[in-house]
Amino acid sequence: MRPHPTPLPSETQPALAMHVFAIGQADSMLFIGPAPERRTLLVDVGEVMGGDGRNHQRIADRLEALLGGRSLDTVLLTHFHGDHTGFWRNGAGQASGLFGLVEQGWTIDTLIDRGDDLRFRTPTRAHQGVMKAAPGWIEDGRLGERISAVAGGTRIDLGEGVEVEVLASAGQTGPGDPGVLGQFAAMPTSENDYSIALEVSVGSFELFTAGDLNGALQPEDGEPKRSTKRFFGERFTNIEQHLLDQWQDREANVEIYRANHHGSRFSTTQPFLDALNPEVILYSTGGQYGHPTRDVVVRGAATAAQLVTSAVSATNWPHGLPEELGHVVGEIVVEVDAGGAGYTVNGGRRRSFSDEEEAQGADSPR
Repeated sequence: MRPHPTPLPSETQPALAMHVFAIGQADSMLFIGPAPERRTLLVDVGEVMGGDGRNHQRIADRLEALLGGRSLDTVLLTHFHGDHTGFWRNGAGQASGLFGLVEQGWTIDTLIDRGDDLRFRTPTRAHQGVMKAAPGWIEDGRLGERISAVAGGTRIDLGEGVEVEVLASAGQTGPGDPGVLGQFAAMPTSENDYSIALEVSVGSFELFTAGDLNGALQPEDGEPKRSTKRFFGERFTNIEQHLLDQWQDREANVEIYRANHHGSRFSTTQPFLDALNPEVILYSTGGQYGHPTRDVVVRGAATAAQLVTSAVSATNWPHGLPEELGHVVGEIVVEVDAGGAGYTVNGGRRRSFSDEEEAQGADSPR
């Protein structure tokens, strides 16, 4: 294990800190565990499609400012799309995202991703890049190991009092679950459907994040669709519903929900939102592809305060995001108190609700 950088001075030492970086239509967020170890988990290192290919530099600058060094305990890639992974080489031969970070000299103890299961789709360019680059990184000491996430099995250590649970990966929700990606084998599934879902908790505080996990558009009869055909020859599988099917005996209520798929219209279905019932929803988006979608934002506003990192869609929000629905704020910082009884979001203090309080509706909108 590589030595940890010296902790930077701070007036407070939260049990858990999370930084959702404002990097446009791409994803990257850092979790820092409690002192003195301050173990790290970087979830995604995305690049904006058609952007300048420099997000990894922006992320590196923030990481160094926060950590005081160039080593990470764990990097988790939710799935293999460039806006979450970056690219090994672009058209000009430049590395971006995770690949650019490693080429800058960053070292990683453990890389976790959804694995190389290609039964239901061909590998994306980002996936091909990881398969080619990771063995070389291990050989030259820049990466300790690469492992595939297993729902209900993979352990991520962020320090005492912090639990990180893998709730879904590659369409499976736990040991013995055959998954749902093979149910529609006549059409390739989207790489989004392989996304890794995590719950991060400290005492009563709980946060859910799941990359670009999809739900489905709901038909008028209310019965959940199990997949949605997309115009580019793939399908979106309703993994949100598959999770709900498995959560019959699970307390799913959370304090913070980092919105699936940037707030896409195929995600954050009403049943899924009802199960999570968050107090705060975070959107990592630069406003491309119509994100976040109006229907999702309106649904979310009924239960939660909402924050957007970089921008909202000018198509869906030509006059900007109304204040009663949410705010565009840049980088989002969450700090959780020791024991998890309270937390702050960009400095605003909130309390966490216990499972018993949530069951009694204490966290419902007033």
